[in-house]
Amino acid sequence: MSKICIIGGGIAGIQCALDLSEAGLNVIIVESGDALGGISALLDKTFPTNDCSMCTLAPKLVDLSQRPNVEILTRAEINGIHAEEGEFTIAVTLNPRFVDEKKCISCGRCEDVCPVFVTPQGATHTLRKKAISIPFPQAIPNSFVLNPKACLYFLYGSCKKCEAICPTKAINLEETKVGTRIKAQALVIATGAGLFDPTPLKALGYKTLPNVITNLEMELMLKATGPTGGKVLRPSDRKEPQSVAWIQCVGSRMIAPLTRPFCSDTCCMSSVKEALNTKEVCHKIVTDIYFLDLRAHQKGSEIYYQKAKALGVNFIRSRICSLDWAPGDKIELRARRIGGTVESRTYDLVVLATGRSPSQTLKQFLEQPQKLYDDFGFIATKGEETFKTPIGGIYACGSSTSPKSIPHSVIEGSAAAGAVIINMSHKSDNSKYEHPSTLNCSQKSPAKIGVFICKCGGNISDHLPVESLKQASLLLDGVEHCEIVEFACSKDALSIIKEQIKNKGLNRIVVAACSPHTHEATFQEAIKPLGLGPWAISMANIRNHNAWVHKSQPILAEEKAKDQIRIEIERVRKLKPIAPKQYPVIKEVLIIGGGISGMKCAIDFARLGFPVTLLEKEKELGGNARFVHKTWRGTFFKQLLKDLTERVQNHPKITVLTEAKLLTHTGRAGSFTSKIETKEKGTIVINHGVTVVATGAKEFRPDEYLYGDSKRILTHLELDRILNSKEDATKIISKAKEIAFIQCVGSREENRPYCSRVCCTHTIMTALLLKEINPALDIFIFYRQMRTYGLREKFFLEAKKKGVHMIPFSTDHKPIVKKILAMDETGQVSTKLKLSYQDPYTNQILKLYPDLVILASAIVPDLRDNKELSDILGIPLDEEGFFKEAHLKLRPVETIQKGIFITGLAQFPKELDETFSQCSAVVSRATASILSKDTLLLDTPIARVIKDKCDGCGLCVDPCPFRAIKIIEYIFKKEVKRTIEIEEANCTGCGICVATCPKEGIEVSGFEPSTILSQIDAIIKERNNGDFEPYILGFLCHWCAYASADLAGAHKIEYPANVRFIRVMCTGTVNPNIIVYALSRGIDGVIVLGCHPGECHYHKGNLVALERKETIELILEEYGISPERYLLDWCSSGQAERFVNIVTEFVEKIKDLGPNTHTITTFQPPTANNLKDERRYPPMTRCFDGVLYYWDGHRYRSSKSAQRSLKKHLDKGFEVKLIPEENVFLIYTRKEINDHLN
Repeated sequence: MSKICIIGGGIAGIQCALDLSEAGLNVIIVESGDALGGISALLDKTFPTNDCSMCTLAPKLVDLSQRPNVEILTRAEINGIHAEEGEFTIAVTLNPRFVDEKKCISCGRCEDVCPVFVTPQGATHTLRKKAISIPFPQAIPNSFVLNPKACLYFLYGSCKKCEAICPTKAINLEETKVGTRIKAQALVIATGAGLFDPTPLKALGYKTLPNVITNLEMELMLKATGPTGGKVLRPSDRKEPQSVAWIQCVGSRMIAPLTRPFCSDTCCMSSVKEALNTKEVCHKIVTDIYFLDLRAHQKGSEIYYQKAKALGVNFIRSRICSLDWAPGDKIELRARRIGGTVESRTYDLVVLATGRSPSQTLKQFLEQPQKLYDDFGFIATKGEETFKTPIGGIYACGSSTSPKSIPHSVIEGSAAAGAVIINMSHKSDNSKYEHPSTLNCSQKSPAKIGVFICKCGGNISDHLPVESLKQASLLLDGVEHCEIVEFACSKDALSIIKEQIKNKGLNRIVVAACSPHTHEATFQEAIKPLGLGPWAISMANIRNHNAWVHKSQPILAEEKAKDQIRIEIERVRKLKPIAPKQYPVIKEVLIIGGGISGMKCAIDFARLGFPVTLLEKEKELGGNARFVHKTWRGTFFKQLLKDLTERVQNHPKITVLTEAKLLTHTGRAGSFTSKIETKEKGTIVINHGVTVVATGAKEFRPDEYLYGDSKRILTHLELDRILNSKEDATKIISKAKEIAFIQCVGSREENRPYCSRVCCTHTIMTALLLKEINPALDIFIFYRQMRTYGLREKFFLEAKKKGVHMIPFSTDHKPIVKKILAMDETGQVSTKLKLSYQDPYTNQILKLYPDLVILASAIVPDLRDNKELSDILGIPLDEEGFFKEAHLKLRPVETIQKGIFITGLAQFPKELDETFSQCSAVVSRATASILSKDTLLLDTPIARVIKDKCDGCGLCVDPCPFRAIKIIEYIFKKEVKRTIEIEEANCTGCGICVATCPKEGIEVSGFEPSTILSQIDAIIKERNNGDFEPYILGFLCHWCAYASADLAGAHKIEYPANVRFIRVMCTGTVNPNIIVYALSRGIDGVIVLGCHPGECHYHKGNLVALERKETIELILEEYGISPERYLLDWCSSGQAERFVNIVTEFVEKIKDLGPNTHTITTFQPPTANNLKDERRYPPMTRCFDGVLYYWDGHRYRSSKSAQRSLKKHLDKGFEVKLIPEENVFLIYTRKEINDHLN
């Protein structure tokens, strides 16, 4: 089978590998570092969402590590690349890791005994690690690696403590380098870019002034997993600074021997992010950012920038002169402001925002290096397709071709994969897949549970009495076998587990060991050949969540470990087998929008052999491209549009429907049905497996600068129409003496706060073209921030050289355009334009009399059309009205609805090369995940309807983020009944619907309310009459909170041992009944911890949990239970210290509150005993201790709570009804009242 070699294991290379492997290709990643991840692995958070960087990276790393057709080589050096007859031979040297990846169990004993500390790459001398360590907790390969340059054995021939203590003999200090050759049919370069070394810039004092650091060093300091634990400390004295300054463009945007004439794209926003995060850590700190132009051009970045200003980050427009030492190890910063004055300020810490340097590691090994590298030293690309190189068979992605953000790198990784897939015309054969039959796991057969307790080489057994845990486990119902193993994840232990499954007929497995995040997949793969699906196994995390964090609390730790095992035993006991299902895939594509992006996607899908229907609402194809003149890379839109249109219209696999409109869209990924209204053919219906939204955007019609009052005031597109006609352009431009451009017209305003991204480059390129037509022309560009990001910066510098006047302005002093009467040389009076502006250097009001004024107008979404299409497809819009991606960094071309993708201006303003990358990424993701398969396999937990409990109320429909639930009607005993139906292929198993249902009519296997209640019952204890020790229950979101608890364990951060955790997929899964039930059974406090708002892996699950918070508190208060016994909070996967603080503080709060002595009865359905006339009430009611509640989809409401929120609910379209006999308020939606009365 074909093999693809990817050189570089950063975020772009990882995404490329994921797509290629999912499409069925064999992939080998050659990475020079110790682990995959690149610079992304070193970051703390990412802008503009402030997501934990590891939350973005870790899911991809875990996914990649589980792919059988992906081989990963680390510490690998390329020694030669030879191309011959369509195949590449890559010579690679594998440098020794000195730790066998397959034997290493990441126990950490070697690190504990290692006496040597070293400074990691990019860190200050205060940030240190051991000579043998794991690069980072979630690293792939997830094994330790040794640094021979720091190891005492390699330096002096002594020590070898690590080798002696390793329990699996994984360490071999005699390991040597090995040479190998890789044969590949295609080569993808994803080597990224390096960081500029500011040492030669003597005026900035790097490495001479101790408190001058780089932005990467600041990232490591802010990182929760860094050696400072996320604290900002000065290197000189390890004290918290009172003031920090960031200096932008260090090594970027300047023409000098030691710098680069390009913009490094991400530095501005990285500094903004660091300043905000520093303010979170150091609350009273002064944060100043010195900048030339603040480039917040990416989606969400401008709003993030404005947020920083509102929160007190100071932005100072100036050019830095020098940094000098000041008393107290402070730094005196001298900067020249726009007006020319030099100002001096002192800071405790200065951060240099260093630029990116192109990686040229492959240059010496290529046979034709001049073809593969551009003038800047980056990988050269082919026209607008920046993921292709001039050499056939070699592709590139990420920052190897130019500086890029994480979302763009992820997109380009997929784009390169798409190009490989297209050019190899590869289709994976998924039809031969046979899922193993389920062994002895019918729903009626009793659970036969096997428990395997791992000693983890002493990591567990040194701190927990594993024999006691074994004996306690054997006493539990359903446990047929319990065994202690040395290393549960080792080959020998896996063989033991499989043997016991066969010998004793075990059909449920609990492994008491480490984290499911790192090892669950290992056990799932091991038992799969025995007919047990992934649902049949559960892990009790007694290492990360116990042995490593409760060493000083041995008695409590033992009790907790027993409870952890009980919790997982109850989970597997209740598990219902999941029969694998396969859904056929319709290998056809619907593309909505016939502009450039829609046509590009159509052509690429058609090249792969997939039939495409291209729907366009206008009479002709082309969209905005019909009016634009030229791209910054030199492509003429007119010719490009002609070529694409001809290819689309002449391709036998593409059907074009113009003047067409989408009416309905139903189904699931792989099998959609769409009804389309066309002018020519009437209404037609098509079936397809994938939908692509490429509806584009439009130019904003200005409402300022006298637009519409004069023919000499034009927008960009109106000028481009003139330039598209060479005759008109020459006629108009050659006569002009002055032309003025005004930027940010309609953008970056209060009602449209985003940057339109392309306008600055468009203006600069147009100015250069106008100079070619008329060299004597005076051009004035009025701008707020010149955002010619990346390699586009060279054109900004060129325009300045050619005499284009660049004049910055602020929103307080915008240019003013007026019409005046003027007399020409012949004495004729005519109307002219007068432009007044404030000179930024002198503050004087100056005047121009331009022949033309060009307005760089915003790119805006078609709000009406987008809203209509959003409703039909069930995909959300963002706050600006563009279509919202599933996740800006994880899934930037996908939507929350599987099988529906977005590209081009429909998602956000972008350049043509970025659009082409996004189009190729869409083709890659759609092909790899859906179209390359004959069937889609479903073998993971999803929602399931309990038909005898579901009454079709429909309360679960709207909360579902993925439109996986619909209401259906059926006839039963001559009566019309309602129930719900799950579109299984769209369901993600988040469980939000489960917690919304008031009748337990829907469930997700493993996370059913009844299962969670059983888990609670399993750990209820008789209260000790001695000293009060709180008994706390925690529900942890699988993705973030649970991972932060894992990380706390990895860092051995202790916290109270009287907290028991139940893992849930999402905080939205936690039904209010469960919280009330736990507190009714004697639990002293309940914590629910999830992802930060806006970072939910299920789009809005944590927001649903937040909506329920008030109701839960009101119910608790009504029954005399302090709402303080319930806590809802957030922490990301990298916030170990935050997790520990939340838990510790909550335990202390409960100690102050004292034991929970209140007990209340559980919820019961309304009956004739507690209701006088049950028919008077709608079906969604509950009686609780004699008081009636109504469930409004998110909240239970009662008399007191209804009275408190009566007005609020009336305002929101709810109606409240008083039942005098019971003195109870019921809250209804108006629809519910009408349905009930009818």
